[in-house]
Amino acid sequence: MRFLIKRPSYESCRNELEAVRQIMTSGAYQFIDLLLWSAVLAIMTYPLHHSPSYALAVFLAFYAFGSLLLLLLHFFIKGQSGRRQDYR
Repeated sequence: MRFLIKRPSYESCRNELEAVRQIMTSGAYQFIDLLLWSAVLAIMTYPLHHSPSYALAVFLAFYAFGSLLLLLLHFFIKGQSGRRQDYR
């Protein structure tokens, strides 16, 4: 049965992986993912809040902290990649 299935070529696999990499590293995907994780964390910690207004504040705090962390990582990674090119 294994011999009946044709393996995809290296180039087609590489093209598909490149498309996935571009989507995963896009800024919009990262912020949507951060939005979902902030919502999950706010829902999981809801018993500690005791009110929807505190839950909203915690959600916004998680999202703000995650956004700041994401932007700092982008800034430092972009700065390091620029330095590497200077040494070449």
